[in-house]
Amino acid sequence: MLRLFGTPEAFCVNGRQILERRLSHLVGVDPTLIRLLSKDIGDLPDDPIGCLAHVRDIEDRAFELIWEVELKRGKMIPSEYLSEW
Repeated sequence: MLRLFGTPEAFCVNGRQILERRLSHLVGVDPTLIRLLSKDIGDLPDDPIGCLAHVRDIEDRAFELIWEVELKRGKMIPSEYLSEW
């Protein structure tokens, strides 16, 4: 690990490849989420600010997926919870 990621130079060489490899092992994950993650990884290491900018898209999609599961079958967030937010 230290050899692969112990210096900024080593991370630049190896970080993107290891993340791409890990992403390729995910099975059954939402295709949109995979595409967003892939796009984000693609910005490394050359555009770290761009990478961080895409994190919001990943977060939004993750919450969409969570709400799809949590609010299935007509469930709703109680209005008193929403008024607190």
